[in-house]
Amino acid sequence: MSPLTPEEQARWDSYFSYEDRRVLSNIPGITDFEEWKRAEYSHVEQRFFDLRSGEISVPATFDVDHARAVHGALFEGFYEWAGECRQVPLSDGLIDFAPYDQIALTLSEAGDYFKQYLESGGDREAFVTAACEATSRWNYAHPFREGNGRTMKVVLNQFAESTPWKFEFSRVTPDQWNTASMLSMPAADTQWQPQPQNLFAVFDRITVDRVQENHTGGGDSREARLEALREVDPQAAEVIDQAAKNRVVGARRRHGYTPPEAAATRYRPPQQRSTDRGMER
Repeated sequence: MSPLTPEEQARWDSYFSYEDRRVLSNIPGITDFEEWKRAEYSHVEQRFFDLRSGEISVPATFDVDHARAVHGALFEGFYEWAGECRQVPLSDGLIDFAPYDQIALTLSEAGDYFKQYLESGGDREAFVTAACEATSRWNYAHPFREGNGRTMKVVLNQFAESTPWKFEFSRVTPDQWNTASMLSMPAADTQWQPQPQNLFAVFDRITVDRVQENHTGGGDSREARLEALREVDPQAAEVIDQAAKNRVVGARRRHGYTPPEAAATRYRPPQQRSTDRGMER
């Protein structure tokens, strides 16, 4: 990546306000890295649910305005720049993403694959192929400073809504997803052409037949919100779920709570407890 101009450097520095530069400037003013990530995940968890339930509606136009609207819906209230495309060069350390003046064009190219399939239809392989072609370009565009993957997965779900298939992102690991995404992007040794074929195995795995979904009875429960997040970001859902479990365990310890199964062992004959421990070994 070329050195930043003074203007680009100033825009880059505006993303950081705290001593720990792993933490992006955020509206709640959280400065601790782990607390920041948990808070961001929790914020997005509710927004995912609102998008899924229709409480927040974003028209699926499959262009840069669509991407900005989804990102804004997810991160509004947490980042001042929610819904704003980056105006700085961006790299993950191995690959340079699209120059920021090419973001709109790259997302338009991605959207053409979505719209072409939705207009003409096709079988499952055509559906998977369209998703691969579009996603390889979305990966390269990387339009935002943070939240690109989560925004893209909402767009992918909108693409799938009117088809016989849907995406279950939890069917692959984050490493599998990230590796395939990296290999799908343009590079010097591919004459700067996207490599969507490197996404095919992943999308073939996560594409499943759509079944009749029952949206009644779930309500605005924590479980329903967590499930909505798990569909697009299993890793974030796991962080939130584990944090909630840790809070429960901590509260129980403070109040001297003993789980029923642990309490039951107190009333077993000593010989039985000894036998149980020996079996565990």
